[in-house]
Amino acid sequence: MKIKELMACDDGIFIHSDENSFDEVRGITTLEFSKPGHLLFINSSKYWKKLEQNLKNPLFSEMGLIVDEKLIKKLEQDPIWEDAKKRFSTILGTSHFEKSMCLLSKVFFDETFKNVDLVVDGREDDSAQIDASAKLAANVFIGQNVVLGKNVTIMNGVSIMAGSKVGDDTVIFPSVTVYPGVVIRKRCRIHSSTTLGTDGFGYNFIEGVHHKLWHFGGLIIDDDVEIGANSAIDGGTFSPTMIGAGSKIDNHVQIGHNCILGRGVILCGQVGISGSCTIDDYALFAGKAGMGQGINIGKGVQVAGGALVSQDWAAGSVIAGHPARPLKEWLKGIAHVRKNSLKTGNQ
Repeated sequence: MKIKELMACDDGIFIHSDENSFDEVRGITTLEFSKPGHLLFINSSKYWKKLEQNLKNPLFSEMGLIVDEKLIKKLEQDPIWEDAKKRFSTILGTSHFEKSMCLLSKVFFDETFKNVDLVVDGREDDSAQIDASAKLAANVFIGQNVVLGKNVTIMNGVSIMAGSKVGDDTVIFPSVTVYPGVVIRKRCRIHSSTTLGTDGFGYNFIEGVHHKLWHFGGLIIDDDVEIGANSAIDGGTFSPTMIGAGSKIDNHVQIGHNCILGRGVILCGQVGISGSCTIDDYALFAGKAGMGQGINIGKGVQVAGGALVSQDWAAGSVIAGHPARPLKEWLKGIAHVRKNSLKTGNQ
């Protein structure tokens, strides 16, 4: 899609710098998944700092930025901004950043699915690739261009939607729904009524209306992952949500869009992870723990049951409470409250 075509979809977009503008915009992406011909949205100083640290990325010469007009005014005082303008193929500004995200995400959502029929079974038009060793129960839906590997087992009532891939020896239990474009790798076990790759809970509130932020980033589940019953993992907005190899996810767990889980992560029952969080290898969340948006959890962190995590935590931390604090600190606080509550006159 041409830059001018994008601008026709959103009257708030303007060209800030286009000395080396690319002709064809292929999509929207994120910094962690940079792709030639794609655009990056940026509207905060926090995200700008992350971008600064990656300015030598050679892919940027074939990419563009869409920057909040208010942020552009701030960045004009930053000498690194001039360097960024030279490194990116084009810089676009927007006078209404949140609205632009909604409008342009819809454009590329439609572009992603324009040739996909979500209700046609891929066995009817021969587009599905199903290994001869795969076992499929009755009442299974297999969408267009789905790929099922060796010894895959798909049980009754499962829906695997268009473009998804299921790796060798994976077992999917009854009534699981796999949204379009999800990748499930080898030896995974997905238990009943779990949903994978759903739209993230993303809306921008503009002029009294919750406008949808359209999701087309997908979901990648690596080898040897097990996911319990009635859990839900959202697909990414513009780049995939990722579940690392060997991770184990209990029943009734929610993982938001754009989350990245490392290897061997444990999430116990009723854990809730907000969008855009990173959880490093072998971290553990006990039952009913929750975490706010965009938080980074280090390797091997242990989160106690019912804890609510509201900030980043370094590798090896053991935390508990609301807001989550180091376990020893939290226990001392609980002991202090209990001791004082039991004093004469405080009962």
